[in-house]
Amino acid sequence: MLEAILAAALTAQAAQQALPIDLSRVPAPTASAADPAEYVLGPGDLLWVASEGGLPSEFSAGSAVGSVFYTAVSADGFVLLPMVGAVDVNGLTLEEGAALVEQRMRSRILGVRPSVGLSVARTSMVPVTGGVAAPGAVALRGTDRLVDAIRSAGGPVPGAALSRVAIIGPEGDSTLVDLFAYALSGDPALDPMLAPGERVHVDIADSLVSVEGAVWVKSPFSPVAASEAALAEGSSTILEHIPGETAGELVARAGGFAPWALRESCYVLREGGPLPSPDAFTPLRPGDRVVVPGTPPTVAVTGYVHTPGVYPFVAGRDAFHYVAQAGGFGPEANGSGTTVHLPDGSEIDADELSDIPAGAVVEVPRHALVWWQDYFTILTGVASIVIAWQSI
Repeated sequence: MLEAILAAALTAQAAQQALPIDLSRVPAPTASAADPAEYVLGPGDLLWVASEGGLPSEFSAGSAVGSVFYTAVSADGFVLLPMVGAVDVNGLTLEEGAALVEQRMRSRILGVRPSVGLSVARTSMVPVTGGVAAPGAVALRGTDRLVDAIRSAGGPVPGAALSRVAIIGPEGDSTLVDLFAYALSGDPALDPMLAPGERVHVDIADSLVSVEGAVWVKSPFSPVAASEAALAEGSSTILEHIPGETAGELVARAGGFAPWALRESCYVLREGGPLPSPDAFTPLRPGDRVVVPGTPPTVAVTGYVHTPGVYPFVAGRDAFHYVAQAGGFGPEANGSGTTVHLPDGSEIDADELSDIPAGAVVEVPRHALVWWQDYFTILTGVASIVIAWQSI
């Protein structure tokens, strides 16, 4: 990525100073990840130009590698092409800009069949202000989106109004984006790319709610994920109040219930005390606190292991992880017969469950003995008692 950014900077500088592009640092044309109908061209973008059957010889004297010609968008938004001249592509989508360049080449150069694409996306400084951890200008690629800008600014602060993040254009016009809707759906159409000259502003919400307890507080807007230790001890966060939102919807917006959450016991604290009939379907008011109780985030290991006991829950681990925490199978253990007793009272074979929930009990049975082994064990015990008595 660093090489691509460097190449874009070098090509943009060369175009502005009318110097040859250092082709040793220009990558070969690739299929860009940017949607041609969405990506907006601006200064610093590097375009590639090719033609079926080859380009005229005038192109080879310029910034060309083999049969491919490279041209950077200059500071004033133009690309320069031999035999064609300057073409203004600033503010056009990649699809529109490519079509315009191809049309100009066909009209000026007889028999040429050109194709144009994005080789390297620009890198520019985008101001991000308001309710973020580190307000200021952040470096973004042209293919980056709104969430990338917020992450680069340290992520939102508690209580940031992510339901109405403003993208402000060069002329002062603004568009409001609901990033909570993006977080819940994952639809990239709800996380727009940033066009040249745009900036981002995140308001602080006028009214707040909070959620705490057995919840995953994880945000796609934060550069740092929550640690497992924090999740095990219980989490809390402050969020913007959305009118009409229920307690269950707030938990989903915060990141969802933790595996050990007692969902049916979720309740709401409001000024004056808890609600008389709290549940996950309770509409929230500003200032409400949603509390999600949970079972202790532990897993018990019993039976024929070296150190039976209770061990910290770790999300995504199987029964044999907890057997290892208990010192491993004992000499008389029947490892293949290990079972898991789930919090709901059901029982399942350990090999059939790859993710043990909090509150489960892992049971390791003793392997079956032939008849004489049981008698031998009893006789050994009796002999030990007799020897001890005679020694008194």
